[in-house]
Amino acid sequence: MGNIEYTRSQQNAVEAFRQFLDDDSTIFILKGAAGTGKTTILKAFVDIARGIDDGEQAAQRVCHVMAPTGRAAMILSEKTGLQASTVHRAIYMLSNSSKRQMNNVSEDDIIQLKFVLRKNEDSEEAIYFVDEASMIQDCFSENDLFTFGSGHLLKDLFSYADGRKIVFVGDYAQLPPVGQSLSPAMDQDYLATHYNVDCRVALLDEVVRQDVE
Repeated sequence: MGNIEYTRSQQNAVEAFRQFLDDDSTIFILKGAAGTGKTTILKAFVDIARGIDDGEQAAQRVCHVMAPTGRAAMILSEKTGLQASTVHRAIYMLSNSSKRQMNNVSEDDIIQLKFVLRKNEDSEEAIYFVDEASMIQDCFSENDLFTFGSGHLLKDLFSYADGRKIVFVGDYAQLPPVGQSLSPAMDQDYLATHYNVDCRVALLDEVVRQDVE
């Protein structure tokens, strides 16, 4: 694909992703430390899924790319050529009750805005790519100003996807989310136990430096 010369582990990841598109697995986990070319391979995955690969007959699926933070989403947009968003923006919307509250609030009022899951209108063939997935938490979280869905981001992402394929990309060496002993979205055993999903896993273990065009 393109003029990029893949390392052994990168080529293995690409081949595993091609198989993932055609099998019944719903989760693909791409793990790699800094400098192993995760973003390069993520872009390759997106191009393969969209049919923009090296001339082979491809899937031409709808792809959505997202990340936990606004900055990460901005970088992801630049690298993939797709409009990325935060995970929260992609899956949540402001509830009608909160909209009504906002219309009647005074300057001195303090309200807690509630965001609920969006209705997913994507085709069943759509794929969600989540970069920096080691930051995705699965323990309850809320604050005085906002509540999001069930309060469990990973759980809500699975509910939103509703059986559609998800690709998690992240650095296994990063610290897990606050309050958790591991990064749940990057742990196939955790996902199998808590969400009863079949996972494919690819590991990038060779440090390289590649520029994504």
